[in-house]
Amino acid sequence: MKRIIALVLSLCAAVSASAQWPRLSVKTAVTAIAVEDTVTWIGTNDGIRGVVNGTEKFYFDKGNGLTSNIIRAITIDNQNRKWIATEEGLNVLDGKKVKQYLKSPETLPTNEINSVHADEEGNVWIGTEKGLVRISGNSWTLLDRKTTLDGLPSNTIRGISSVWNGPVWIATDDGLVSYHNKKWALYTRKLNNLPSDDVFDVVADPSTGNVWIGTSRGVALFDGKLMTQFLSDIPVRALTLDKIGRCWVATKNEGVHLIDGARVVKYSTKEGMLVSDEGYAVTCDAFNTIWAGHQLGVQIFLDESIGNRIAPYFLTEAQKAFWSNDNTRARLYYNHIVNRSYLSATPEAATAMIGLGELYEREAMTERAADTYLRFTERFPNDARTKNLLLKSAQLQSQIKKYAESAATYQKFITLYKDDADAFTIAWMRYNLLELAGDSVNALQTLQNLNTQFPSNPRADEIRWRVLSAGNSAGTASKELSALANSTRDFEVQYQLASLYDAQHRKDILEGMQGSITWQTLSSPSAVTSILEDGDIAWASTSGNGVVKWDIKLNALTSYSDGLKTPMVKSFYMDADRDLWAMIEGVPESNLYNMNYSKNRYKWIIQPAPFAKKTVNQVLYRAKTKTTICATDQGLQIVGKGGRLVTAKNGLPSDKVKFIADDSQGILWLISDNKLVQFDKEPKMILYTGETNFTEVRGFFIDAKDNKWLATDRGLVRYDGTWKSYTQKDGLISDNVTCAAVSPSGKILTGTSSGVSYFNGTYWISYTTETGLPSNDVKAVLFTKDETVWVGTDKGIHIRKAEGDGDRVLLIRKVLAEEDSLLNIRAYDKLRTVYASVNIFGDLTEWVAYKTANTYEMEKRWDDAFQLYTKIRTDNPVTTLATDARMYRVARAFENAGESAKAMPIYFDLAERYKTYTDGNYRVEEALVRIIRNYQKENNIQRALEQARQIMAMYPRSPWLREVRFIFTQITENAPPKETSTMALLQEWLNRFPDHSDVLRLKYKLASMYWEEQQFEYAEKLYAEINSAAGTPKGLQSLLERRMAKRQLTKK
Repeated sequence: MKRIIALVLSLCAAVSASAQWPRLSVKTAVTAIAVEDTVTWIGTNDGIRGVVNGTEKFYFDKGNGLTSNIIRAITIDNQNRKWIATEEGLNVLDGKKVKQYLKSPETLPTNEINSVHADEEGNVWIGTEKGLVRISGNSWTLLDRKTTLDGLPSNTIRGISSVWNGPVWIATDDGLVSYHNKKWALYTRKLNNLPSDDVFDVVADPSTGNVWIGTSRGVALFDGKLMTQFLSDIPVRALTLDKIGRCWVATKNEGVHLIDGARVVKYSTKEGMLVSDEGYAVTCDAFNTIWAGHQLGVQIFLDESIGNRIAPYFLTEAQKAFWSNDNTRARLYYNHIVNRSYLSATPEAATAMIGLGELYEREAMTERAADTYLRFTERFPNDARTKNLLLKSAQLQSQIKKYAESAATYQKFITLYKDDADAFTIAWMRYNLLELAGDSVNALQTLQNLNTQFPSNPRADEIRWRVLSAGNSAGTASKELSALANSTRDFEVQYQLASLYDAQHRKDILEGMQGSITWQTLSSPSAVTSILEDGDIAWASTSGNGVVKWDIKLNALTSYSDGLKTPMVKSFYMDADRDLWAMIEGVPESNLYNMNYSKNRYKWIIQPAPFAKKTVNQVLYRAKTKTTICATDQGLQIVGKGGRLVTAKNGLPSDKVKFIADDSQGILWLISDNKLVQFDKEPKMILYTGETNFTEVRGFFIDAKDNKWLATDRGLVRYDGTWKSYTQKDGLISDNVTCAAVSPSGKILTGTSSGVSYFNGTYWISYTTETGLPSNDVKAVLFTKDETVWVGTDKGIHIRKAEGDGDRVLLIRKVLAEEDSLLNIRAYDKLRTVYASVNIFGDLTEWVAYKTANTYEMEKRWDDAFQLYTKIRTDNPVTTLATDARMYRVARAFENAGESAKAMPIYFDLAERYKTYTDGNYRVEEALVRIIRNYQKENNIQRALEQARQIMAMYPRSPWLREVRFIFTQITENAPPKETSTMALLQEWLNRFPDHSDVLRLKYKLASMYWEEQQFEYAEKLYAEINSAAGTPKGLQSLLERRMAKRQLTKK
């Protein structure tokens, strides 16, 4: 058929202007013409020719298969077989093979064939000089005067015609006959006003049922009742009807006549149109070109004056072909309407152009479809369909990655329809397309204008983020981005700015806290080695100035070193009488001095035997018994009641006794050889069964509850009948403990070379130079009577001053500092332990949970993060927004990891919580649609449909509902055509979207499936709905009417 168009175009370019009849190359008499899709078959007295594009391509005569060269008629059946009537037999051309049929009792009564006709039911009718033959399948039936009981007035059959489900009309040399439902009817000049009983041809009009009869004395039109005559006394050889029902007449010697209603037009040699007036054949092809065969060949004519009259027919045929899935034929008709000048200005041209675009879409020729729709908008700017076709063109251009072109089309839409409800959405799509096209300059410019043009748009914060991010490439927008991360309620923006959001909020815990820790320092000229409190007096031994005293109120310092062999005092002791004992360093023995401070004597006196020649480490004075006990390197020296020297020989672990202390019962406890010994008359060593293997004890004391404490090189150790160790795992800044103290209420101090660790009864906190302690080199620690903390270092005594929630502030700062370092090395397990350290604060439990969940996110442990965020929301329903933003982040992570099944429930839950379509919900529902798209891409159609149904049910007012419908429609359209599930899906779609623009197409698809499955009742019901619907194309109506009529005949 494409070639027919090319032929028509090439031969008829000037017809409209000059009304010429171009002549083809065949120069012999043409007696028969039949038009096929690609070939025009021309019968002559010299065989049959197949003409393609005006060029002879095929030739058959008696020499290559025909029974005769003299051709009388040609018809083409519904299998594209050519039936060729000759004066010496019947021939069937099937492809390139010719099959002959000659006279025989089983087939033909004679070899002299006059006419041949193929009806719509698949029957072939043969007109001979000895009757009519009907071929139905393999059955040949002769109908003559004898067999029809004179139903035929003559056996000379000249012409045959029929319409579907109507009579067969038979032209004879003795009248016209109709044959229908086995009944014969005769029409003659006498009975019915025929111009003549000598009938040469007959043509039935399929659209009206009227019959045109060509006789030896003119033409008659029979409308079932009346016979109207034309061309009186002009002998007729052949008739044809064009596509609008006009009758074209080939006459014996008067050229060709057109009967158009009451108007008759003559084309002959006299008018300069034809080269011969002796006509033999006339036919009309699919595009209304008239082919006239005469004595000198064949000429064609295209009447371009009837554009508005013929365009509806072409459109109907195009639509019939389209709905019958005959894409090739539909394209030819659509193109013919759109591209031929005499048709392109008709009202049908716009619809044809849309049909052409839809056809290209069906054939996946997306670029051509987009171009066609775009040309439509340019050609028909005022058409009501232009708006939607602009969008469709842009969408198709985007599908094939023509991003710049798609952006330009969207811009055209915005320019034309700036007040459209979807203008923002389209402007947003245009921005994204410019980005994809690599046009960052125009993309940014578009983005910058969006919030101004559409101030209430749901993506306002996202637009700000994108604009600021573009500006931040130069480092100019970091503050604004941080502020946006902190202020936005848009889940997607929080997700995109997650690092800034977390950075902004990592210290938010400190905002509600008030307090500080400061230190009052009593400066010392040399390092402090031990300290004690005496009311408003602070005493300390020093490494170079003996023992010093501070009057805290007067801020006065006094040093006592007179009498000491060396001012290096390692420790000192004030007894119950307020006398002082000092143990100096730097001498191997005789290092114990006493100062009678209670009697205002300020000189140190070295102690004689039994202390002489001993290295004293610690002194204990029992005022009640006047007994002095010394821990020395030579043993335990007791002076006074029960005085003696206890050594290893008496059961001590070794002679070296380092520390001594009395419990509340007056029982002495000591440290010897780094072992704890109970000394009640006799030494009893306490077996150590603790966790830490310490090698050195640096300090020892007994608290108010008689717990024994050992400061060791492996932490702080407590003995209360069982052993308990405190190390860095518990909160100490270092395990290398140099000194320790415990208050009556159970608070603990440990001193190390790295600072002080303080257990305030609830949690451990460390004080170092980083948090304000003047020195980390801690030599002594002390709780005063009111449990004020004193710390002795190389720079003096430091008195802790706490304001408000100072320790907690320090602890959180410590956690945050550790957080930085641990994040750098990705030590997430350790970091979670650090966070857990502040779980002691009930009001910080949620903060710890957030922090912990955040580490799971960093490790991509999305399931753990989700579970923890779920618990947070359950435990703290007031803080849902912050939690939900993080839930969205987790869902996003699941989505990006391809775990849509995990992301979907989170999104649904969030969407249910935010049904007001403000803040995060726009984002959540956008994400739901994105998930459905992912399912669709993964070909997980069932999940996509399930989620689409759920969205439509739960969120009937969602701004994303149109997109969900579009996806649902896509899935429905692409469903396998021969599956029961597809029929159910189509029916569901029709029930859901009765007002959708695609209802007609999908209803027809479902009806066709029912028809193929022979579920005719359902199919016919849908066909009836389609035919009665406003806007149903005439071509489709015609197709369905014919189909239903055939069905009714089958029922009968």
